Amino acid sequence: MADPRHSPLAAGRLEHALRDGGFPVVTEINPVKPENLRYFFQRAELLTQFARAVTVNSLAGRDDQVGALDAAAALVARGVEAVPVITCRHADLDGLEARLAAAWTGGVRAVCCVRGDAPPGTDRRAAFGSSVLELIRRAAALEFPDGGRLFVGAGADVTKPREEALRLSLRKVEAGARFLMSQPAEPTEPHLDFVRALKDRAPDVRILWGLMYVGSVDELAAIEGRLGIRMPERTWRRLEGAADPAEEGLRILAEDTARLREAPEVDGVDVLFFRRHREMLGRITEVMNGG
Repeated sequence: MADPRHSPLAAGRLEHALRDGGFPVVTEINPVKPENLRYFFQRAELLTQFARAVTVNSLAGRDDQVGALDAAAALVARGVEAVPVITCRHADLDGLEARLAAAWTGGVRAVCCVRGDAPPGTDRRAAFGSSVLELIRRAAALEFPDGGRLFVGAGADVTKPREEALRLSLRKVEAGARFLMSQPAEPTEPHLDFVRALKDRAPDVRILWGLMYVGSVDELAAIEGRLGIRMPERTWRRLEGAADPAEEGLRILAEDTARLREAPEVDGVDVLFFRRHREMLGRITEVMNGG
């Protein structure tokens, strides 16, 4: 029997690619101030030279920026498949159903639900108005007048202890998540084993594996210091010993993508950036397109 949360007639390109085995590449973009929308559209156009879709982040404490839902709808109007990230912060929850309905009307077909970060200087307990599970349920429960439903995703941390990661991920799937986007991680056998175990218990969920392009040792240090993400030892070792760290970072990205394409339990990759790397986007496009 068809999944009632799956609406094939209204599905976006990302959903089709994930369900049909197309192994899509996804990447991310941050929203901007209204006066900088021209740059936002230009970057999105460059990113879609190698990415099937872009996720539009929701940044904490940046009320001066175009919201993720509005920014995503603006991209869709220009032919870019965009997946807004919605969070549990109060600002994202206010009028959520109406704003999701407006985004659907504007062509948005998928969303990713995450907890989000507390705005700077805000008490963490007061910053959030919902749990991630409730947010997923709210988004997945919506049925629009044309009979369509959103393709709802959530985050997954493959680096957590296996049983904990499984428990958290399965709860999100049970709440209504149809795809999971992992934090950036090296595709090691233990990490892949977690995904196999998840697919054994939830065979219909689709997995987008997070990979982060890093072009220097300084950037590695900044990622660990500011984001708290422990980067792989092999990445440290290879960038420290490379004559051209930016190109070595590309080789790592290409190798990891190739390995994941051969892993039947992984359905696509999500290429993440800590810095914009404008000067490298052409080379990244070549590498991700098989050049």
